[in-house]
Amino acid sequence: MKKSKTIQNVVTLTVERHGSGRHTLVERRKGKSKRDPDVGPLFGNDDKGEFYRAVAKEIAKRAKRGEKTTYNDCEDE
Repeated sequence: MKKSKTIQNVVTLTVERHGSGRHTLVERRKGKSKRDPDVGPLFGNDDKGEFYRAVAKEIAKRAKRGEKTTYNDCEDE
């Protein structure tokens, strides 16, 4: 019987909302968080439309590379 493989490099993308109304996409991998200000519309963006279009592109880019990704976003508005 073949052993099942454990997924090692699952990335979790989480939306953080700041009190100012800005949105940031945070990458978490094995307990480490990454916020990269060089990612343009994914960091501290106050335009929700632009932000969520950029999130969709980021998820699609990662899927195309074959990266296992989960996404968390609890919009409370």
